[in-house]
Amino acid sequence: MQLSDVVIELLEGELSSHAIALEGLSNPVNEGKLYRAIDSGLLDLYTRYPLLEKEVHVQLNAWTTEYSLRKEFKDGVWVVPSHILVGPYDEFKDDVIRVEAVADEVGDVYEINASDYDKVVALVNPTTIQVPNPTDSNVLFVTYRAKHPKVETGCELMLPAYLLPALYAYVGARIYSGGVAQEHVAKAAELMAKYEMICLQMDANGMVNKDMQNVNVRPMLHGWI
Repeated sequence: MQLSDVVIELLEGELSSHAIALEGLSNPVNEGKLYRAIDSGLLDLYTRYPLLEKEVHVQLNAWTTEYSLRKEFKDGVWVVPSHILVGPYDEFKDDVIRVEAVADEVGDVYEINASDYDKVVALVNPTTIQVPNPTDSNVLFVTYRAKHPKVETGCELMLPAYLLPALYAYVGARIYSGGVAQEHVAKAAELMAKYEMICLQMDANGMVNKDMQNVNVRPMLHGWI
């Protein structure tokens, strides 16, 4: 769905009584506030559900056990770490939410945070993997849950249609929570409760799941009957 359509839905729906809807987005402050709220809602949904997964290749060396999956700040600019292999037509977006799976070059899947030290990696933090016994020049294939790109004017949102009501409720709650009036506080609480209720309904209906192993299994289990 186009960002412009999402904005219209919000201004005519959850935010219809808010000053943002009355003033419009001609004010750049309002536009920035709304876009940041949409980014926050997308991040929450992409963190809650595996809506976007990507793969990154990590080259090991024998003297390093920890490998960051984030860009590094060097000499005033953000650069991709040398252990992350990037092809001529690829770009590492620095969009890791959490690591989902790790495999080696022959397809063997590593255990994550397991107790044995054969095929295992540890997650030092959500964006750093630790390899206890790295082999020089070996490559690991890391599948991770990724963030939605930052929204900007004219962009398209990569979100299933059935999760749009949840996004609208979250954005409305986020905008109203910035107010101090009693009506704003109450509206923010109401919309956040609506957001959580919609997510619970999605879970109950089997539309989305919280891990990558059992996404949309209802069709395989004879549909929603």
